[in-house]
Amino acid sequence: MRTLEEIETQFINIKKANEQEFKDYDDKVFEAQRELEEANKELSNAEATANLEAYKIAKDKIWTTKQSVEMYQNIKNKKVKNPLVSEEEYKTLTQEIIRAADAFNDKQMEQAKKLAEQLSELSAERNAMINKSNSLLSTLQRDFKKLEILEGTNSRVTHTADGGKTITSLPQVRVGYLDTKNLLNRALGGGK
Repeated sequence: MRTLEEIETQFINIKKANEQEFKDYDDKVFEAQRELEEANKELSNAEATANLEAYKIAKDKIWTTKQSVEMYQNIKNKKVKNPLVSEEEYKTLTQEIIRAADAFNDKQMEQAKKLAEQLSELSAERNAMINKSNSLLSTLQRDFKKLEILEGTNSRVTHTADGGKTITSLPQVRVGYLDTKNLLNRALGGGK
């Protein structure tokens, strides 16, 4: 199976060949027009010298060169409108392009799947680290420092001299939980 680049190279070559063909017809038209000018000069000279044979040859040459110009221009005009590939080639190339694009997409999806799996593993490891860090902080605060913690929160309760209470947030790991989609979005620069 050819790649998109190989197909593109084929297209470039087809276009170049087509442009060369048009240039060839333009060159033929130019040459015929030059011969027409020359024949017109020969006709003028034949008239000036009253040379009937030269006059006849010049008239024939003028007719022939005018017909050549017309023919080459007609051929070129028809070729401009004609497709560069046949219907069969068009269908074949269409299928080749679609197959090449699908193959490339499949390859990219396979790579993306591997990356998503790696990101999923990283996300799980990251979430486990957050949970472990906060568990260790909680153990440190409750069991080792013997802080009074407001139940169901991460807030410390301290008693003031006048019998009141002050509630303060305790340190914790606050990097948040990320799912694979958010992690991928951040990795690609979509999040902070």
